[in-house]
Amino acid sequence: MRRQGRDPYNWSSDPPAGSGRAMLRIVKAPKEGTIDLVVLSPHIVGIWTHWVGDRTIGCTNGFGCKCEVTELPTRWKGYLACAQVTDGKVVLAELTGDATRNLMLQDNLLSGPPLRGLVLRLGRVRGSRVGRVVAGIVTGKRFDDAALPKPPDVQQELQRIWCSRR
Repeated sequence: MRRQGRDPYNWSSDPPAGSGRAMLRIVKAPKEGTIDLVVLSPHIVGIWTHWVGDRTIGCTNGFGCKCEVTELPTRWKGYLACAQVTDGKVVLAELTGDATRNLMLQDNLLSGPPLRGLVLRLGRVRGSRVGRVVAGIVTGKRFDDAALPKPPDVQQELQRIWCSRR
């Protein structure tokens, strides 16, 4: 019902305060082939997540999370701020728990140098959309830390993405 004499919308000619930049894109292992990314983060940021509809969202552990009501299954995902090798665009790389564990063990990254500057290669087994994600470090390639952009805050970026999609 429309109120007489009052417009129900809150019109404004000024945009809301904000960061003034677009949200980062989340990059997953491609269906076919591989993708190379330069790691900007010093380490992987992990979080338990849920698949809701057509996307992943972070589990808020009881703070109004949809899993409280619907008993959604959870999956651990790891995220890294990266730059695409092809065009330098900053993105967030998403890794599964298995891919992260295998990457850290296979490339001796648990006790080795920080990830920043290494080239991460993502792909899938069997070259299908649902094939197991594989991740590895491209041997012999490392970018100079001083030449790389400052990494965005991965947690903050994920919150921006997930909150904008609710």
